[in-house]
Amino acid sequence: MSSTPSRRSRRILSGGLTAGLLATSLVAAPIAAQDAPDPMTCAGKNVAFASVQPRGDQSVVDGTYDGLERTKAELGVANTTFVEALDPAAYEAVLTNLAAAGNNVVMGNFFGMTEPLKAVAPQFPDVHFVHIYGDPTDPVIENLRTVSYNYYQAAYLAGIVAAAVSETGTIGFEAGMYLPGINADYWAFKAGAETVNPEIQVLAGEVGSFSDDVKAKEVVSAIISQGADVIFSDGPTVGAIDAAVEKGAFILHGTPSLIARSPEIVVGVPLVSFGESVFDETTAACAEDWTGGHQASGLTDGAIGFYIADEFRAAGDPAVVAKVDGVLEQVEAARAGIISGELEVPFVTDNP
Repeated sequence: MSSTPSRRSRRILSGGLTAGLLATSLVAAPIAAQDAPDPMTCAGKNVAFASVQPRGDQSVVDGTYDGLERTKAELGVANTTFVEALDPAAYEAVLTNLAAAGNNVVMGNFFGMTEPLKAVAPQFPDVHFVHIYGDPTDPVIENLRTVSYNYYQAAYLAGIVAAAVSETGTIGFEAGMYLPGINADYWAFKAGAETVNPEIQVLAGEVGSFSDDVKAKEVVSAIISQGADVIFSDGPTVGAIDAAVEKGAFILHGTPSLIARSPEIVVGVPLVSFGESVFDETTAACAEDWTGGHQASGLTDGAIGFYIADEFRAAGDPAVVAKVDGVLEQVEAARAGIISGELEVPFVTDNP
């Protein structure tokens, strides 16, 4: 199985926001100047992306689109195509059409694309396929690379902060859906929280969607009504924020572009840099010696991060900011331990 070293030296966060923050830092800090990529890396190449979710979410999909568009300016990509593939029955046809249309690199995202990509990639051996947020294939398909994200590592760090902030001893977890990766985030969040308060209660609620903000607001409101005063959002973010604002709870969410919506309650930002990941995987896929396989990205290579936003420090209750500051040393020690391998965050995929 082949793996390309990460090139995640420049950060674009999940909302497509160019960051003045280090994604792996606990405190906002300027990014050091980095060498620009070779603008001819993908010269003359055509790159297409099929997204199972629509643009306009100010989060994952918008960040993905921005990362794709960067490839034209910074890598010399000739043409980019972004398709909203919203009908699961048409995924295979969409991928087939994109490959047949002369695209050198074809990408898809999330688990619904697993089987369609496995079916289509072997039919186009000269096209490089990339599955963003996908599990490894067995056996490996030579022209398909899958990329997973160890977001549960950031969830563990978020749990430490959530437990430190909580006054009720009960915190909450909003799941878009109970999927293995989301479940792993829940158990890691709980494990991190228990290092601060072994008796802490962690309530979970499933939205059943990653785009239904109305339902998300209902689910998160119900969790807060049961006593949770800090929420980890792993589902539709806007609905979770609205519920937290109305119910007087704090929140941790991974959408930097939405911090300004409620800076006084966003006590931490766990995130996946999808835009940067798309940019990096495009860079890799343009290489002639590129091969398929799997890459698991996490805190170690910077694809996953956790930080405390400057906006919260400026707008938050000073007493709550002080609580967060009080556990930063513990969070930093945990982050360093995860990166070094000395701390193994539990990876459990059972439903909460």
